[in-house]
Amino acid sequence: SDGGDTWTRLSGNGLPEGPLGRIDVDVYSGDASTVYALIEGPRAGRGGARGGGAGGAAGGRGGAAAGGRAGGAGGGAAGADAEAGEAAEGEDEEAEEDEPPQTVMGLYRSDDGGLTWEKRGDTNPRPMYFSQVRIDPQDADRVYMGGVGLHLTIDGGESFVTDAARVTHDDVHAIWINPANPEHVLIGNDGGLAVSWDRSKTWTFIPNLPVGLFYHVNYDMERPYNICGGMQDNYNWCGPSASRQSTGIMNFYWFQVRGGDGFVAMPDLRNPRIVYAESQGGNMLRRDIVTGESKSIRPSSSNVTNFEEGDSYRWHWDTPFIRSPNDPGVLLAAAQRVFRSTDRGDSWTAISPDLTTDTDRNEIVTMGVANSDITISRNDGISNWSTLVSLAESSSQAGLYYTGADDGVVSVSRDGGGSWQDVTANLTGAPTKGWVSEVVPSSFASSRVYVAVDNHLHNDYEPYVWVSDDYGATFRSIVSGLQGENVRTLTEDHRNPDVLYVGTETGIFVSLNRGASWRRLRANLPSVRVDEITLHERDNAMLVATHGRALFVLDHLEPIQEYTASMTADADAQLFTIPTALQWKSKDDRNDEFWGHQFFVGENPPTEAVIQYQVKDDVDELSLQISNAAGRIVRELSAPASRRQPGIRTLCWDMRLEPISSAQAGRGGGAGGGGGRGGGGGAEIEGIPTPTPSAGYLPLD
Repeated sequence: SDGGDTWTRLSGNGLPEGPLGRIDVDVYSGDASTVYALIEGPRAGRGGARGGGAGGAAGGRGGAAAGGRAGGAGGGAAGADAEAGEAAEGEDEEAEEDEPPQTVMGLYRSDDGGLTWEKRGDTNPRPMYFSQVRIDPQDADRVYMGGVGLHLTIDGGESFVTDAARVTHDDVHAIWINPANPEHVLIGNDGGLAVSWDRSKTWTFIPNLPVGLFYHVNYDMERPYNICGGMQDNYNWCGPSASRQSTGIMNFYWFQVRGGDGFVAMPDLRNPRIVYAESQGGNMLRRDIVTGESKSIRPSSSNVTNFEEGDSYRWHWDTPFIRSPNDPGVLLAAAQRVFRSTDRGDSWTAISPDLTTDTDRNEIVTMGVANSDITISRNDGISNWSTLVSLAESSSQAGLYYTGADDGVVSVSRDGGGSWQDVTANLTGAPTKGWVSEVVPSSFASSRVYVAVDNHLHNDYEPYVWVSDDYGATFRSIVSGLQGENVRTLTEDHRNPDVLYVGTETGIFVSLNRGASWRRLRANLPSVRVDEITLHERDNAMLVATHGRALFVLDHLEPIQEYTASMTADADAQLFTIPTALQWKSKDDRNDEFWGHQFFVGENPPTEAVIQYQVKDDVDELSLQISNAAGRIVRELSAPASRRQPGIRTLCWDMRLEPISSAQAGRGGGAGGGGGRGGGGGAEIEGIPTPTPSAGYLPLD
């Protein structure tokens, strides 16, 4: 009552006491004496305090481009093709049927400003995950709560419906009711945003927000190549990196590979019809995207050739699942052990022992409380621990494997899994039991490996990145310029061994000197968590999986790869390697250009040839001459003023010959715009001045 200067603890008088979760409160705008509160506590029945919601985000690392099912297809993520995913989660949860009924959990109401309380019902779906109670601003008895579905009561909590927005996505995390018009309700869920204009009777999904939560991103070798990735509680998807329609890349160009919580979606590089996909808890399948035929291939007692009686596997929520860089027909996966398949997942061989500490987490004491004594949401969201969370094979030495665990263990095998060495102790300054977010063997030196640890789960928000040049026998830290950033992923450039990329909670950083220093890589990438950076080697493009802004593509990495060399060249301007350009015959649109802004549209790369160069000092004139194979100049492009300033610049050639009269050419003699979506070649490295990229459109000047 005094703006927070003093506080009074509310307890008793109908409000339960003890080690319970006080999850959320809301005050009725029509009368401040009416308050609702959500209380979490143990409850009877399977799942304990989970309270009605399977799934959810794990503590691991973190569409399609537009959030919600890449186009707003109906049905919840727990629907079609969740198959083994639901079964696996059931295997990991402990049944609690023998516990006596508990009645403290639920919704409480006070009509005297919190002096006394009355319990209105047991409803409180998965409190640690949903945690929302919202009162209609004009009706104190109409209350909304988050849950797997939207929960709604119209009688002050005496009864609830659990599917008040059943035609929208599952897992409602945010609820907003227009204070001036309660007919207008917004909900945010694992599929994006939905709106009702009639007090939740009907709903409309908003499909123009690119807010997907992508954990992984991969590609195939088609032209143009397809991008595949998995989204939090929103399936696995594949879609084109470019379209022949001038409108751009529409949501409905994307297709679903499998359901559940999406993680790895990995095309077979030898056969684009085959995609390997994974949902929560290591539930892997192989699917023919033409016929729709699929087969579960998760390692189990039925398909592990060296399975022994008593073996059991602990799969992480986001299970490591990769193809061998040396043989695309070999698959690798990891639980607490590493598995290898040479027949597309039909059978597997365990090639390691348990590579974790195999700690009983019930014995761990946190803030003076043993995990076994926790009664509220114990282990919720983390079905298994300890597990392997990163796995890699060296592309420069077949059979050289590295693993990282969620309890901090880093291991290496140099003989195809025949023997393993724990090198954790060699990571100087590593936090105890830190999450090993990435292990990256170098493609240029077989003895070199990079390791990243994300320790934010222990309230540690500093970076941890190391490099070893002797197979992990010794490590040195390489974090200069990354202070205050948690490193979630690391990628080595495929052309320049000195160029490294890391993804953090706020974006991407690049090193041009093999980790000696780091700079932020901006372009038009927003400040967002980056969960994976994958490089398409043939097309020299960067594919970025973000946890909140879907997928990004940075075309034409040559300026980053060749920047150091360009700065040492003795010239006012320096050309970067020019990528191969293809002339695409455009295809008729389907009236897409008349649909307004109701759908998200991904940006196509330029249809012109992209020419990138470095300008060191201001120049009065700059032109590019294009010659044919015989050496005859067929076109000359004059750079406008904005393309002559110091920095990385781009011109695009429309692949036409020089017009009869240059005075008739217009547009600066055919000078083109930016180097592709994501800024293309115009990517800004912090400290290197570049203008805002034009994102593929011809400049007005």
